[in-house]
Amino acid sequence: MAGASIPSILLGQFGIVPALLVLCSVVLFVVIAVLTIYLVVGAVADLVGGADTGHVDGQPR
Repeated sequence: MAGASIPSILLGQFGIVPALLVLCSVVLFVVIAVLTIYLVVGAVADLVGGADTGHVDGQPR
């Protein structure tokens, strides 16, 4: 058991269904995390970059 890899532990000890559930849970968690980070970074960038700099297309008004 000491040298067993994680997939063989999941498939051998518990069967395929729990392995699929774990895999789906991890994928779902990663997707939600990436979307959350994307939205938060986008909102912060909007706040920081949304200030009036007095420039239009890089040129002073």
